[in-house]
Amino acid sequence: MKIIINEFGSKISIKEDTVCITNKNKKERIALDCISEIVISNSCLLTSDLIYKCINKNIQFSFIDKYGNPYLYIENLNNACSPILKRKQILLNKNSLGIKIVKNIIIKKLKNRQLHLSEIAKNRNNDIKDEIKVCIKNIQEYINLLENLNGNKIIDIRQLLQSYEGNAGKLYFKQISKLLKPKYKFEGRSFNPSRDFYNCMLNYSYGVMYGKINEYCIRARLDPYIGIMHADIYNRPTLTYDLIEPYRYYCEKTVFKLFSKSMVKDNMFFKIPNGYYLNEEGKKLLLTEFYKTLNIKIKLERKNITISNKIKNDIILLAKFIGDSDIC
Repeated sequence: MKIIINEFGSKISIKEDTVCITNKNKKERIALDCISEIVISNSCLLTSDLIYKCINKNIQFSFIDKYGNPYLYIENLNNACSPILKRKQILLNKNSLGIKIVKNIIIKKLKNRQLHLSEIAKNRNNDIKDEIKVCIKNIQEYINLLENLNGNKIIDIRQLLQSYEGNAGKLYFKQISKLLKPKYKFEGRSFNPSRDFYNCMLNYSYGVMYGKINEYCIRARLDPYIGIMHADIYNRPTLTYDLIEPYRYYCEKTVFKLFSKSMVKDNMFFKIPNGYYLNEEGKKLLLTEFYKTLNIKIKLERKNITISNKIKNDIILLAKFIGDSDIC
């Protein structure tokens, strides 16, 4: 279970093995063994006893800002990255293996966006279906270009790779905007601050997903600050920026569902200079639906597994792949 704290002034403490959450509306108690993560998106009070017991149970604390961007994690020190794995990570951006990993990541991202458009098309009339099919076909052209992209190290292909990815992304978001109600249509991507409601929700969900990917990197003993495609930036988890790409699909799917089913209300946003950000009601809606998406069970090797665990397993397998490689 994930605990989400988004109400201002909440207090979280622990009594024996029970987490106590108190705010102006209610007081609840949750057994410590039932909790997997505590997400904090507003000002609250934490006790040191709570942090100590949670860390010893491998329960992560994630702190996110008003845009959904994670700015702090509290983790057990035993989850520190492996030195051997770290050395191999450093070499990936100067090795063809790094190119292979990055190409797979971006191609999977674009294929997932094609999948999302295909899912949307199922319940549309024939004219819209035809329009969506054209968009899917145009995205496929960029996938083909990516598959044929070669080089000895990532710097050889980075510019073309980002260009193909970016152009395919413009096609996808242009099509998504066309499918929204007129009041929610948007002109391309915008960031913090988001210029429209759709980008506001999308950016917040991306921020939460960054937190999940960062957590899984750490648990897989990868160093989230050593990227492959994204150039190293001081104090930025560039590997997280790389690995989130194919999993943006779950954010995009969730946000589109909220808008297409008229679950989003105008009063869920604060107006700020040049844009918007989510208020408590908007965060609650988005986070509830986002975690529902991550908890959907899918079939994997004859077993039912949640999407969240599937993502975690993917990153563990990537860490094993890098660790077992003969890169030097």
